[in-house]
Amino acid sequence: MEKILQKHKRLCLISAVVELLLLLTILLLILFKVENNIFQLITTIIISAIVVFNFSFEMIFNVIINRRKDAIELSSIELVESNEDKAYVFGGIGIIITGKNHYIRWVNTYIRMNFPSIIDKNIMDVFPDIKKLIETEEKGKNHTVLSSRNHNYEVELLRDANMFIFKDVTELTKLTHLNEGNAPVIGYVSIDNYEDILQSSTDDTKFSQIFYTTRMQINKYFHEKGALIRHLKDDKYMFITNKNSYKSMYEDKFHIMEEVRNNQSGFTLSIGVGYGFPEYLKLSELASSANDIAVSRGGDQAVIHPAKENFIYIGGKSELKNSRNKVKMRTYCDSFISAIENYKKILIMGHTVADFDAIGASLGVFCICQYNPSKTKRTIRIAYDPLYVEDKCRKAVELEYSREEFSSYFIDSKNVENYFDDSTLLIIVDHSSSYLSMYPSISEKAKHVIVIDHHRPDQKTMNDVIFKVIDTSASSTSELITEFIHYTQKEIKIPSRIATFMLTGISLDTRSFKKNASESTFEAASYLKLFDADSSKVDEFLKEGWEEFKQKIAILNSADSPYPGIIISENNDEEIVSDTMLAIVATEANQINEINCSFAIGRINEHQVKISARSNGSVNCQMLLEKLGGGGHFSMAACVLNELSVSQVKQKLIEILNDYLEDATVKIIKPDNKNNDEY
Repeated sequence: MEKILQKHKRLCLISAVVELLLLLTILLLILFKVENNIFQLITTIIISAIVVFNFSFEMIFNVIINRRKDAIELSSIELVESNEDKAYVFGGIGIIITGKNHYIRWVNTYIRMNFPSIIDKNIMDVFPDIKKLIETEEKGKNHTVLSSRNHNYEVELLRDANMFIFKDVTELTKLTHLNEGNAPVIGYVSIDNYEDILQSSTDDTKFSQIFYTTRMQINKYFHEKGALIRHLKDDKYMFITNKNSYKSMYEDKFHIMEEVRNNQSGFTLSIGVGYGFPEYLKLSELASSANDIAVSRGGDQAVIHPAKENFIYIGGKSELKNSRNKVKMRTYCDSFISAIENYKKILIMGHTVADFDAIGASLGVFCICQYNPSKTKRTIRIAYDPLYVEDKCRKAVELEYSREEFSSYFIDSKNVENYFDDSTLLIIVDHSSSYLSMYPSISEKAKHVIVIDHHRPDQKTMNDVIFKVIDTSASSTSELITEFIHYTQKEIKIPSRIATFMLTGISLDTRSFKKNASESTFEAASYLKLFDADSSKVDEFLKEGWEEFKQKIAILNSADSPYPGIIISENNDEEIVSDTMLAIVATEANQINEINCSFAIGRINEHQVKISARSNGSVNCQMLLEKLGGGGHFSMAACVLNELSVSQVKQKLIEILNDYLEDATVKIIKPDNKNNDEY
């Protein structure tokens, strides 16, 4: 072809020279004034000669070029066809064509090399993972990824032709996994109760030895996992590792937490981990927030915060030891009073289906908010909707407060929206997530929020929080508020009725001081008695009615025990039961000898079924119900499931118990008397 083009150039040059000579001839004829007829004849002949010459030249050249081009293209096609299979093999492309009933009729060389003797076999027998692709009739669902014989393939199905195109992506998959495995992971480790154990220690040498042992355990664990760990301060560490090393920690459920818990030191660990983002600064923020949540949920657990994903919780087998003291409580109360000082309008809100603890704590906060030494005008109200208040508590409020008195403390659903605006301070008590509030729409749009709670928070905590106290070692929020008032140096008075409601809240959450009652709990109750809290009214408020008693017995009669120490009670699916009744049933069932954890299941409305759980402290029922979207406290938890029957919910609960009961069960370690000296 190149030679032809060179000849074409030479002929074009000759043609140009000939045409130039002919044109010069015409000019000479003009100059010498040749007769007109002769001139026209000569000119016509010259022009005709030029046209014929050019036309003949181009025609001949095109014929030659096309013949040569066809020959070259034919040669190229033959070359490609003869090496097509080599190209497919080099590119890792396989083709399979199937006939009726998905039996393989033809394969290309690549498939034949890697999967010999598959002709006339059903493609679903050769590649079991391809069955979903074949059976999926949805438009656009023609692509899948499968593994076979240590190779990974992307498969495209051309349905009209029954053709499967395989692309080998093994190396790409390896590189992707390698990249993911080396992705950075950052974590923080906090030693729970360090300050409290240090302050209570009477033997500095013994404390130093035990603390040294704990530090060595932490360093050894993370070094063995291939993580770089650095000591930030006495009770906090930071570690950096990659995704592969993190997976090893995740698979053993951060076993270091159990090691530290079992060494009889009194220490536990809170771990926060962040991953899924390329920037180390962002990962540090994720890990720090996860660590804060682990601490606020009671410690002795790991909280993982993948970027743009939900939190993952591991552990939580022990409740946080009482870490409150007079100085801390006084600081909390003084900080709380400072936080509310500049607000002229305050709304206090408990959780939906508010019980005595939520209402009692709200009334206690009301008393603190009334402390106003600057004498600035301040309006305070407690959100109250009788539809979202537990029956016994609602009856007690109606009994104790007349209509006139009610409006001085509470604000109902008709007026709360008009009362609340952007400048209003919202104080939520006995919960920490907006979706649990009596009025979620208000909680979600609030721009100034204070949280006081004793439950372990979930991942849906409030935004725009200006002050927060979440102490899971407290028996109730009413106990926390009582300690606020008790230990502050401010003169805050508690009216007798409010003291009675707060004492009822403490009594309710401690099952009349039988459960979760610490020294601080009794001290708070004693302090409320100084303000004439009426114990007889507490008993009256919490008494069961006859119908309530019969319903409780009927639900308990349905109980069965799928595991030793576990009891599940369920109400008739066609009957609506109150949240409170389910809580009562779970509490009563947990009083049975050798029962460690009880669950009560019932329909609370047409669309929702609720599980209420109670534990004697040996099972973390909150951890179990979090798997179903619920939450709560270590020994008290609940969850609500939508559009399911009671039996379906029970089955889901049993599946969770199958998978996670062992993880949620606290292993009791018998103390070694030789190494259990007090310090």
